[in-house]
Amino acid sequence: MAFPVTDALTISKCGTCHAKDEKGNLARLSWERATPEGWEEAIKRMVRLNGLTIAPADARSILKHPEHLS
Repeated sequence: MAFPVTDALTISKCGTCHAKDEKGNLARLSWERATPEGWEEAIKRMVRLNGLTIAPADARSILKHPEHLS
C-alpha cells in the first residue's frame, strides 16, 4: 500500500529524484516502510551517494513527518 507524500519540504528535497505520480506518491518512498533510524540512514546515504544537500533542521523535520514512517 502506498502513502501519498504531502509535506512540501519532503517533496522539495526528495521529489527531484523520486518522481511524484498523479496520486501524490513519490517513487519508492511512498511504498517504503522504515523506522525513523532507517530513514535517517537513507537521508545520509542520499547525501553521500546522490549529492543531496539538506540542512540538519530540514532532515529532522522530514524525519518527524509521519506519512512515510512505519
